Formats: sequence, C-alpha cells, structure tokens
Amino acid sequence: MGIISVKNEAQLGNISNADVNEEVKKSASRFHIIGAWVAIIFDPIFGITDYFNIGENWTVILALRILVALVTLVAIWMYKRDIISVIMLPAIPFTLISLQNAFTYSLIDNEHILGHNLNYLALFIGASLFLVWPVYYSLIAMGGSTLATIYFVGQNQNLNFSHFLVEGGVLLAMATIFSILMIQARYSLRVREIRARLALDASLKITADQKVEIQMQNARLVDKTEELDKAKGQIEEMNAQLVGQNQNLEQQVLERTASIQEANKQIKKLVYSLSHDFRTPMVNAQGLLQLGDYYNNSQELKGLMHKIGDVMYEFDEKLRNMMNYSVYWEESTDMKQFSLLPFIKQIWHDLNYLHTNVELIIKPENEAAWRVFGDIEKLKTVFYCVIANGIKYNDKPNGLIELTARETDKHLVITVVDNGQGMDKDQQKKAFEMFYRGNAMSKGTGMGLFVAKGIVEQLAGSIELSSTKNVGTSITIRLPIKNHL
Repeated sequence: MGIISVKNEAQLGNISNADVNEEVKKSASRFHIIGAWVAIIFDPIFGITDYFNIGENWTVILALRILVALVTLVAIWMYKRDIISVIMLPAIPFTLISLQNAFTYSLIDNEHILGHNLNYLALFIGASLFLVWPVYYSLIAMGGSTLATIYFVGQNQNLNFSHFLVEGGVLLAMATIFSILMIQARYSLRVREIRARLALDASLKITADQKVEIQMQNARLVDKTEELDKAKGQIEEMNAQLVGQNQNLEQQVLERTASIQEANKQIKKLVYSLSHDFRTPMVNAQGLLQLGDYYNNSQELKGLMHKIGDVMYEFDEKLRNMMNYSVYWEESTDMKQFSLLPFIKQIWHDLNYLHTNVELIIKPENEAAWRVFGDIEKLKTVFYCVIANGIKYNDKPNGLIELTARETDKHLVITVVDNGQGMDKDQQKKAFEMFYRGNAMSKGTGMGLFVAKGIVEQLAGSIELSSTKNVGTSITIRLPIKNHL
C-alpha cells in the first residue's frame, strides 16, 4: 500500500470559508468579551463628564449608563450560554452607548458640545481596538450611530448644527471613517492568518498519516522477510517523499511568515499614508483661514474663522502624532552623518502658526557644530515633538526657546531650554509616559515626549528632563557623532 501524496496547493484550496469563519469567531470572542467588560466599567465612569456637560439632567444620562452596563452584563451571560452570537455580544453595548450618546445631544447646549463630541470620539476609538468583524457590520453600526446623532442634534433647539460641526463634529466624522478602516484592516489580517494556519495544520496532518503508513509497512516487512529487497526499495522511496514534503512544509512556513510580516508593514504604511493625505488639505485650509483673517475686518467672521482654525489645528496635531508614531515604529533606519541645524530651522518655520509670542535662539548658528550620526526622518520627529511642546506650554507674553549644542568625545549634547509653564516633580516623573499630558487643559495626545525618548534610544542616544514650576523646562539630548560600531 503506497503513501498518499497531496500537494500544498490542494490543501490551501480545501480550506473552506465556513472553517475560516468559525475560527475567526473563536478568535474574536476574547476581544469582544474584553470590549464588553470595558463598556460595563468605563461607560458609568464617563458619567462624571455629564455632570459638567449637561448640568441638571446629568442624573438621567447616569441612569442610562447604569442601565447599559446592566444590559451588557446580561449580554455576556447570554453569550456564555450560547444564546447570542459573538457578533451580537459587542453589537449590543455599541448600539446602546451610541443611542445614549446621541440622546445626550438633546440635553446639552452649544457651550458643552465639544466635550461631548470628544466623549463620543472615545467610543469609536475603543471600538477600533476591540471589534473583529467584517466591514459591513462596521458600516451598519457606525451608520446607525451617525443617523441617531443627526436626529437628536436636530431635535435640540439650543444647538446650532454649524457650531456642532466646528466644535468637534468634523473630527468625529473623520474618526468614524478611520475606525472603520482600522477594524477592517485588523479583520483582513486575522482572516489571512487563520487561513494560513488551517492550511498548515492540514499539511501536518497529512505528514502524520504518512508516518503511520510507514510503520504499518515496516510491520509487514517483519512478517515477510522473503520480500526484503522489494520492501527496502519501497521504504527508501517513501522516505524520499517525506523529505520532499518536509522541505515543502518548511518553505511554506517561511512564505507565510513573510506574508504576515508584509501585511504588518502594509498596515504601518496605511497609517502613515492616511495621516499624510489627511494633513495636506488641513494645512492648505489653515493657510486660507489666515489669509481670510488678514483681509477681512468683520469681527464676527474673524471669531468664527479662529474657532475653525482651532479645530483644524487640533485635528492636524492628531494627524501629526499619527505620523510621528509611524516613524517611531519603523524598524529600519537610514543612518548617515548630517547637520541638524537646517532641519531645526525648517521645523520652526512649519510651526509659525503657534509661536506668535515665542522667540527662538540657536547657539552656535554654524551648521558644522550641529553634525550628528543618525536617521534624518526619526531625528526630525524628535525635535518637532520637543520644540512643539516648548511652544504649546509657554504662557509667557515674551516666550523664549533656546537651543545650544556642544560636542564631547563621542556625542553631540543638545540642550533645549524654555521659559514656559514648567513642571513639578510628580509631572516630571510621568513626562515620558505614553498618553501623559501636562495638564487637563492640554489638547495634545500625550505622545510627544514618549515618541521622542523612544526614537533617541533607538539611535543609541539618551534624553533627560529637568523643570521648575512656573519657571521653565530644560531637555538634554545626547546623540552619537559618528558610527562607533
């Protein structure tokens, strides 16, 4: 009896969509359960913001939040007993929280619209972290949420729809689109991974069956010594088949590993590309707003244009942080020796809309004194984060940022000193943590110094911070001058 020969391509073709979908549901279960518990815990906690945004009606929304948490808890219980599907488990809290947030628009006024828009934005960001389902579910869920929002905003006579768009509505719409894309990217990657794993398991099963067949043939050889020569030839032939199939399996594993790595690279490229594409029209629009403000003397129009400019600046900052985070996670580096000075001046020029009350001093001003060995794009990101922080947290009428450079045996030591708000000791301990913001009024993402520190350490450098409250902050960055490897 011969060994059954099956090609790897045939195994891939035998993986049914039903098997893949079943594995996807099992994989999604863990994320969806965690997402449901997050909704149970954090949705009532977010009721604290209702006290400030809604006023006397905050208890109504708090009651709704508690009810949503209880219903979500029941949904988890029903899922554990196979009463509802893995798709329905997150759909229930997402739908209820969407309706709750949409209904809240009927109770607030223009003054508190931005705060609630940011609360709503948190829902979509959270959804993109936990949801694993096809894109049409995202379109249905996000579309229903959008329609409910439009309805309740229209029902509130105290709200102006244009004001709603300016105070975070546009940002909310962009976040909705980006969340749909992120959920679909994760879902597609998970499907590819599962299909590859199932095909590999099937191939391994074939190899195991072949080994059993060899053992049976060896047993028959013991009983039939007279056919020893013929059996020996069969064994050698079957061993050759096994070697060939093992080699094919190793190649298949390498190819699928490379496919997964390529998919991860494509996701990083997608984040960077989307951030860049979104940011270009935002920058153009900011320039047009500045021209409109310069040529128009109407105070009302100027006020509106300034508000629009603030929202667009906030959105631009988030896109910029996405681009910075993409540069930080890029594993490859293009190391070379170059001068930092031209790039520092370009960064200052790019931030001209922020530093109307801040002066920049650079010592020394000759390019040769600023030469380092590193990756240009990564170091541009580092100094953008540090200089932008020095501008944003400077509350002095005559702000000042001073950059100095001095050379040691192996490093260029750059010091960035400002006379801004400064930080106390507790704030300094958290300054380089992800998502930490210096104060509650900050509109940043809290990623700047975290990204800067990560990149500097990637390039074999170091970064330190010292600060005095209400006096200013000093950041010291040490970077290699040459390649010492």
